[in-house]
Amino acid sequence: MQTSRAERKRRREAALQKVSNGYGFSDTVSWVMSEWGCSRSTAQRDTTWAHNQLVQGMSSSDIQQLLAHLCTSTQRGALKAEGAGQYAAAIGALKLLHEMLIRPHQEAQQREQVRRMRPTNW
Repeated sequence: MQTSRAERKRRREAALQKVSNGYGFSDTVSWVMSEWGCSRSTAQRDTTWAHNQLVQGMSSSDIQQLLAHLCTSTQRGALKAEGAGQYAAAIGALKLLHEMLIRPHQEAQQREQVRRMRPTNW
């Protein structure tokens, strides 16, 4: 069955509303499938669109605040896990902090080093 553009737009707007309300990706996909009677791939496509719209609407200060909140929460979780003897969870949290904070900086430095090493007369 063919879907009209108007129906697709309504479905995507509904998915955006769910994502904006804090629902996770898989919860939103399941909801779109049951509410709109569409396939999983269509629901995933619509939910991905909704997530992309949410990200595009964020300013750089919003992203910085979100990153600070995520890092603080992750650090708190690592400390609690370590205190409870859950060392694997603590290591996982610390690895996540590394992925969010340190790795992007290292990759940027590596790109800059490669750029500097390239001959300029190409």
